[in-house]
Amino acid sequence: YETYKATLKKIPATRLSRLTEALANYDPVLNEYFFDRHPGVFAQILNYYRTGKLHYPTDVCGPLFEEELEFWGLDSNQVEPCCWSTYSIHRDT
Repeated sequence: YETYKATLKKIPATRLSRLTEALANYDPVLNEYFFDRHPGVFAQILNYYRTGKLHYPTDVCGPLFEEELEFWGLDSNQVEPCCWSTYSIHRDT
């Protein structure tokens, strides 16, 4: 995935907003960061930074989505109302 640094700064106090070249995830040769995380969930997370709207991907279980949100430093209470009932059903199961 590629995005602007300014996009990642939109949501402060999160893992992506605090990226620096001093992190172990940074590769100076490739000039990129590597995180071995769920790509489908990350697409939704990056979209949240871009749009300010967090949607739940229905092809993953709720606990996995929660785990990813926690890793990235995001709050599950930010899930959009249109996705909340589906997310809460999957989370509670």
